This record gives sequence, C-alpha cells and structure tokens, in this order.
Amino acid sequence: MNLLSALQRLSRRRILLTGALLIAVTSWVDYATGPELSVSVFYFLPIALLAGFHGLHAGVAASIISALLWMLAEQLPGAGRAELPVIFWNTVVRLLANLTITFALTLLRESLRTRRDLTGFIIHDLRSPLSNILMGQHLLLMSNRLDENDKDLVQASIESCQRMTMLINSILDLEKLENGKMPVESQDLRVQTLVDSAITQVLSLAADIGVQLQVDVAAGASTVRADAELTKRVLVNLLDNALKYSPPDSVVTVRAARTAPNTVTVTVRDQGPGIPQAQKKHIFDKFVQVESSGGAARRGSGLGLAFCRLAVEAQGGRIWLDSQAGQGAVVSFTLPALSDPP
Repeated sequence: MNLLSALQRLSRRRILLTGALLIAVTSWVDYATGPELSVSVFYFLPIALLAGFHGLHAGVAASIISALLWMLAEQLPGAGRAELPVIFWNTVVRLLANLTITFALTLLRESLRTRRDLTGFIIHDLRSPLSNILMGQHLLLMSNRLDENDKDLVQASIESCQRMTMLINSILDLEKLENGKMPVESQDLRVQTLVDSAITQVLSLAADIGVQLQVDVAAGASTVRADAELTKRVLVNLLDNALKYSPPDSVVTVRAARTAPNTVTVTVRDQGPGIPQAQKKHIFDKFVQVESSGGAARRGSGLGLAFCRLAVEAQGGRIWLDSQAGQGAVVSFTLPALSDPP
C-alpha cells in the first residue's frame, strides 16, 4: 500500500493530529538547529497535509501557526538574533509562501473532487442502460426464435455485459473501500459454492482459450466468514486475470485450505510466464498495467487487483502474490473461518 492510500484511510482527526505534531516537531528542530541550518521548507509538509485532506481553513490555520512558530524560534534565547524589521519581513514572506501552497492545494483538491464526482455520475448512469441490455438479452435467449449459433452469440454478449457491469461496480466501489464506507455483510459461506459461482462467470472465456479450470477445496476449509458478493467478485477478478496470462492447454487451479485455526487461504494459480520481480510490490495498486515476464503486455483497466486487495482487507484478510519467471503466478488471500472446521 502506498503512502497516499494509507493517509486516505486515516480519520480526519488523526490527520489533524498528525499535522499538528509535524508542525510542533519542525518548529522544535528549527529552534534547535538555529539560523545556520534552515529547515523552514519542512513546514510545507504539514501545511500540505492539512490543506489537502482538511481543506482551506485548516491549511490557512497551519500556515499562520507555522509562520508564528518560525518567528518565535528566531527570537527565543539561544537562537540567532536578527533585527526586528528583518524578522517581521521574513515572517510575512514565509506566511505568503505557506498561503500560496495552501490555496494551490485547495484548488487542486476541489478540482479533483469535481472530476471524481462527475466521473462517478457518468459511470453510475451507465449501469441503467447496461441492465436493460442484459435483460433484453436474457429474454431473447429464453425465446424459441434462435438457433444454436445465435444462442452462442447472445450468450457471449451476455458474458461481455456482465464483465462490463463488474468493472463499473469495481470503479464505483473502490472509493468506498478506500474510505472504509463499503458495507460488509459477513456470513457463513461454503467455499465450494463461492468458487463454483465465480467459475461459472469465466467458464466461457476459459473454453475459448483452451484452459482447464481445476478446484481443490480441502475438508477443513469448507466454510468461511465473508461477504458473499465481495468474495465472489474477488475470485472472478483473480480468475479473469489468471486466464489472461494462461497459454492454451494449460491449467488454472483454485485451492482452499485451512492455514490457521481461524483462517482459510484461497489461492489461484496459473501456468503463465509469471510476473517480473520489479512489478510485484505494485501489483495491487490502482491503474497498474501488468506485463508478463515474457514482455507481453496485457490490456486492462488496472483496477481488478486493486479492488481485490481492498475487498479482502475490508473483510479482515490479506492478499499477496508469489511468482517466478516462467513458472506462472500464484495469488493468495485469506478469509476468517470458524475455529472448528465443520
């Protein structure tokens, strides 16, 4: 997880306290080092933090407090002395610099919020016509007016629409997951049922590219405590990603095993070219385009694995990648389970 994502998950109160602490520490260091070693640029960090996450008023307050603390550090006993007009002039200059940073970040924050809201409205409005298309396709498929070839085409179209729906839902849910606002409805679920439901959505894709799907659910891992919809979407994303990198006549395997008294680990293994070492630590970040070890790039939104990470973490689990060049990739994630396996 990168620093920005970590900060976004903090509460507003914690960000406020962090900003205040950084200002206090910076002013103390400023006083301790004296005028010979300037640290004034480090005041910009808490100002940027508070302006970026709390808005204009917090940024202005941080700017004024930082400028006053700098002036106080210059005037305390033991600090280098300067003429009062010089101190006053320097304080005004620093305040103006702080306020410039504050107003610039506030404008950027509002611009990003406006763009995010507009994008959210557009993506949300796409769901309604897409749902109508899906309904019409299902009705057409159930009618007796199609031959087998036509039914195959309609079924392929339905699966494409379902994948589009999943992508739209992932985009809309990412922000909720990042901010901890996504409702998680945990219940006792059978792992075999979850896996079968996910495989149903990618079965046609696997058949088209000639990849076999295998499932191995150990007896002690038959039940987990999880959100059914979120977990199924995680599995679909991982299976879809594995199939993208799988050569024909290979196997994608889904395994589930109890790895701790209260933990079940689910793994999705492919026999593709593997993931380069340099990309492993960024594989679960948003908008990351994965390139295989063989150098072949795969087109995608870069949101699937980011959604998987956030959805797993929201349920109290963790997710990670194991991969060696030429030996495929294994993505594993954990879910809470009952203490005593059924």
